[in-house]
Amino acid sequence: MNPHASRILEAENPTTSSQCERRLRSPDGTRLCHDRCIDKCCAACHCGAVTTKSHFLQIRVTAREKTLLRRAARAAGKDLSGYVLSSLLPPARLRFAELLALLAGDADHRLVLAELNDFLTATAAADLREAVDHAEVAALTPFLRNYIAAMVEHAFHTRRIEPPVWAAMVVPLDTPWFATPLRSLRPHLLRASPVAFRRRNLFVDATLGARV
Repeated sequence: MNPHASRILEAENPTTSSQCERRLRSPDGTRLCHDRCIDKCCAACHCGAVTTKSHFLQIRVTAREKTLLRRAARAAGKDLSGYVLSSLLPPARLRFAELLALLAGDADHRLVLAELNDFLTATAAADLREAVDHAEVAALTPFLRNYIAAMVEHAFHTRRIEPPVWAAMVVPLDTPWFATPLRSLRPHLLRASPVAFRRRNLFVDATLGARV
């Protein structure tokens, strides 16, 4: 694509379909929408009607591939952009990523872990692997990395499926962590903690199916 066309594509905040159409043409009048958008110009590009999505993602496909994608999108009741996006980033995977991002931030960890608990409990086995197969846990504390890995492993074991590889790569805690400071309850926690937690030096009572 020539630099003049690139400058046209970088025009900010078109407000009408005609403006968007003009700004997505090269100097010789060739329409560039198919190079920068998946859907029709004003449905997917940076128009005034779209306020929450402000970035472009370019993909190149053959005419046959585009036809097949459109058919699949119609069958799913979605526009082409929405269909491709939901296929690449399923809602469950996005939700898992959001929860991990909250844990890496300033959110109340107990509340977020409880939400993660609910998420793992409610997600069907068929969707679970796709949802958590990749996890960005490097920014988390060793405790949180282990707690999340244990929750995920426990969720997979209860469904009799193999846990994701990343969970096994999380190094267990060096020292035991108990869910209560009361020493009198520690013998109970030592017995009640699921294997996925015990092997990580985490001793808890409430796991999947109960609030953390």
